[in-house]
Amino acid sequence: VTNIGGNPANDVIVEFWNGERGTGTHIANRTITVGINQTITPNVTWIIPEGYHTISAYIDPLNLIGELNETNNNATQNISVLRVNITLPPNATVTADTTPGINFSMQDYTTGTLNYTIYVDGSYNGQTALVTDPANVTINLSTLAEGARDIVVRARDALGRIKDSEPVTIIVDLTAPNPQFETQNNTFFSITTPNIFFNITDAVDNVLNWTLYIDGGDDYNGTVVSGVSSNQTIGPLTNGSYVLILQAYDDVGNVANSTPITIFVDQVPPVPSIETANETWFNTGTPGIDFNITDNLDVSLNYTFYVDDNDNLNGTVANGTSSTANLVGLTNGTFVVRLEGTDSANNAANSTPITIYVDTVPPNVTLLFPANDTNLTSTTTTLNFTVIDNMDTVLQCNLTLDSSIIRSNITVNN
Repeated sequence: VTNIGGNPANDVIVEFWNGERGTGTHIANRTITVGINQTITPNVTWIIPEGYHTISAYIDPLNLIGELNETNNNATQNISVLRVNITLPPNATVTADTTPGINFSMQDYTTGTLNYTIYVDGSYNGQTALVTDPANVTINLSTLAEGARDIVVRARDALGRIKDSEPVTIIVDLTAPNPQFETQNNTFFSITTPNIFFNITDAVDNVLNWTLYIDGGDDYNGTVVSGVSSNQTIGPLTNGSYVLILQAYDDVGNVANSTPITIFVDQVPPVPSIETANETWFNTGTPGIDFNITDNLDVSLNYTFYVDDNDNLNGTVANGTSSTANLVGLTNGTFVVRLEGTDSANNAANSTPITIYVDTVPPNVTLLFPANDTNLTSTTTTLNFTVIDNMDTVLQCNLTLDSSIIRSNITVNN
């Protein structure tokens, strides 16, 4: 507003309108004072509605200021809003498509031409075109790399004005989840409803779908949180072995299978047997005991030898294989030996016990008659001797003459 007159213009009212005064929408008023040969720029802040608008400014609309010329007190300007908006896909969309489709609208309400340019992660991706205002555009993006990609559409109108859309993030997920069993391979269970533990991780998806296959059958399914240990009770199962596979798939259909594991349901105890004969005599404190353990499923079995109900020796043995184990720390005496067999499911059973004898002290033999260096007048004579043993009550003796046995298996009492 410029005052070219000879007097100051005091308290001049300036009205702003969207459209013509009286028929349009009143925006705001300003009151200004303009000195001689002075120019004042009044302004208001206005939230512009979408559309094409003619903004009008009226100076001294009520003619309160005396002027020589009232014809140049008004001004108009046409303005419009340039807008661009991505309508599809929604923000944070996850997809396995590397060239996903997007839809966006552009308008500056001038019915002229508009240019769009696509930016991915802040860089121009090579996609641009001219369209007619208003425009609703559907295109497929150029190939996106895996990961979270920020998409922006930049609009430019014929006046050179630029407007960027709000960014939309598209997450390209090409990697399947990683399902893993926490239950170890070849685990034995003594119950028919075992609890199977597993974990599924994914780089993008937080909630993952899973299916548990038992011997190829689709038996159980559900959802889990990525990276959180989970479990599923299966069964009831009969005694036997089962192959389990865990399949996981994310929201965009990426699928992966775990390494299969084998589990065993075993409620049948092993059958241990001592093959050494009952009442066997040994001349050592580490006697070797022959034994065998058989089982319906397990390939390797644990054993424990008990001597007089005390734990003496333990180890492992192959299923159905005859073996020998040496007991330890036995002194002279009589001992009851029992074998316990245990499988991987902790089923246990005992053998029939046997009695063994350990005797490491030889008998003491004394020749009483004839005395040493005796001269005999007969070709036959009677020998008198005694036999003393620390354990045995009946002993077998041999008579040796000049290092040759002339009588054997002479039975004597201790």
